[in-house]
Amino acid sequence: MSIRKHMSPKEFDAFQRERYLKELEKAPKGEKGVICGCLYNVYFTDNMLVECAQCRTPLYVRPWVYEVAKERSFPILCQFCVPPPILKGRMVQDIAAVLQHTGET
Repeated sequence: MSIRKHMSPKEFDAFQRERYLKELEKAPKGEKGVICGCLYNVYFTDNMLVECAQCRTPLYVRPWVYEVAKERSFPILCQFCVPPPILKGRMVQDIAAVLQHTGET
């Protein structure tokens, strides 16, 4: 039996930032990607307000995510405009990484 350790929003942000930046280091600079923004402004006061690159829905992203999008020319899309296989695959990977990091099974 594992002991649950829930991450605080600050811990989760640091975990995700480290994880994504490591993944980006391995990816070729010209590789195409997309970023899925959030419909709600939760947990942080410094989230950036942007628009979905396709439908113009207002979205929130972390400042470091915005910098990645700008640097790599990745469009920021809402959950409705991101291709479903990409969104589904990313969510599964994120959940698995968090569970592995927190020791949950």
